[in-house]
Amino acid sequence: MASLRSLLGSTFRARVPTVTIGTVTTASAQTPAAVTNVGDSTDLVLNFTIPTASGGGGGITTGKAIAMAIVFG
Repeated sequence: MASLRSLLGSTFRARVPTVTIGTVTTASAQTPAAVTNVGDSTDLVLNFTIPTASGGGGGITTGKAIAMAIVFG
């Protein structure tokens, strides 16, 4: 049985994906946090929508909002 490398040839190299932060937009408190990939599956460009804290304080920080958007989509 032939190996994958022998089938693809000796010049085959796996490509490591890149991740770039695109835009970060602040939205109203009622808007859910969101992350959208505007790149492709190899070169990701992530645009973030982060809602403002409601109630004038005690809200989540931008860093926590970004982490939540990544985890919960």
